[in-house]
Amino acid sequence: MNASSVAVPPALVGRRAVLLCDLAALRQNYRTVAARLAAVGATPICVVKADAYGHGAAPVTAALRAEGATRFAVATLPEALAILPYLAGGEVLVLGYTPPEDAPLAAAAGVTLTVPDAAYAKALSQTLKGPPLRVAVKLNSGMNRTGFPLLPEAFERTLRAVADVAASARLRLTDLYSHLADADAGLTPSVRRQVARVRAARLALLRRGIAPRAHLSATAGVAYGGAFGLPFARVGLALYGYAPGGAPLSPLVPVSRLMARLAQVYPLPRGEAVGYGGTYRTARRETVGILTLGYADGLPRAAEGACLSVGGHPCPLIGRISMDAAAVLLTGVPRHALTHATVFGETAEQLYALSEAAGTIPYELLARLGQRIDRKYLYADDDGYPHSE
Repeated sequence: MNASSVAVPPALVGRRAVLLCDLAALRQNYRTVAARLAAVGATPICVVKADAYGHGAAPVTAALRAEGATRFAVATLPEALAILPYLAGGEVLVLGYTPPEDAPLAAAAGVTLTVPDAAYAKALSQTLKGPPLRVAVKLNSGMNRTGFPLLPEAFERTLRAVADVAASARLRLTDLYSHLADADAGLTPSVRRQVARVRAARLALLRRGIAPRAHLSATAGVAYGGAFGLPFARVGLALYGYAPGGAPLSPLVPVSRLMARLAQVYPLPRGEAVGYGGTYRTARRETVGILTLGYADGLPRAAEGACLSVGGHPCPLIGRISMDAAAVLLTGVPRHALTHATVFGETAEQLYALSEAAGTIPYELLARLGQRIDRKYLYADDDGYPHSE
C-alpha cells in the first residue's frame, strides 16, 4: 500500500517531515522557570544555542523576548549575530570560543564574548581599536573544560587576572560565570564544592570592587538549587519542555512534535530481513512501513528498536536506520492510522525513551535535528489540535 494515498495531518501536507513548534508552550515553560527563579531573586538567561536546540533560533528568541526575556546565550558569534534583529534591546552572551580577530565585530554589535584565560583576554584587547568589547569571565570551578582555575594554588592568580580584565580600557567586564559538571545528579558533594568555589571567588572580587553579574546554574542546577544565591541562571532544555536526568522541574510542556510520513506500507512473510545488514528478520507475517526520516535528519542510527507512535500505537523501529529512511513495524495498527509516525513530542516520555534507546540524551537528539525537517510554528486552538498561528 502507498501510504501517501491516505490523508495526512495538515501540518504534513507538502512535507516529508515536520517539527511542529508550539510557541505558546515555549512561553509557558519560560513563565514556569522565571517564576521559580523569581522566588529566589534570580532572572533567567535563555539559552538558544544550536538553533534553539533545533527549534529555530529566530522565532524562539522573538517569542521569548515578547514574553519578557531580556538576556540570551548562544555558543558562537554567528549564532549571536543571527538573533540580533529579534533581541529588541536584549543582550546576548557567547558561551563558546570566538576567534580573537572577530572581537571588533562583536564589539560593534554589542555582543558579549566569553574570556576563559588571561592570554585570550590579551589577544582580544590587541584586536580592538573602536568601542570596548563586552566580556564575560568564565571560571573553572571543577568541570575542567575551560575557564580561569579556582583550585587553591591558582585562586589568587585568577583573582589578579580577573582584576586585570576589569581594569582594561578595551574590555568591559559584564558577567562572571561557571558551569556545574553533574547538577542533574542533585546537590552532590562535587556540586557543593563548585558552588563554594564560585561564591568564594565572587566575594573576593566584590571586596576588590569588582561586581559583574554572576551565574552558575543551568537547567539542572535550577531544578535542584535554584540560582545558588546568584542573580542569574542559564536556562536551556527546560524552555523546550524537558528536565535533564529527570530533575524535578515542572510543569513543563514539550514545545515540539516531530512527525514524518509513511512513504510505503507493505506485508512481509516470515523470515524476511529488513534494512542494511539484515539485523531484523520477521518472526511471522508482519506489516512494515517506511518512514521518511533517517540519520541525516537526526534520527540516530543507534535508535533501532526504539518505539514511535503511529495512530497512538507504540511501534518499534526495525532494522538499521538509513541515511534518509527508517523501517517501522506496523503489525496490528488499523489501516486508517497508517498516515504518519510521531517520533516524539506527544508526551515528554517519548523523547526520554528515544534518547535512552539510542544511548544518548535529549539535548543531542534535539540539537541534531536536520535542516531537511521543515519547522512550523503553531499554537493550540480550543480543540487541542495545533494549527498555524
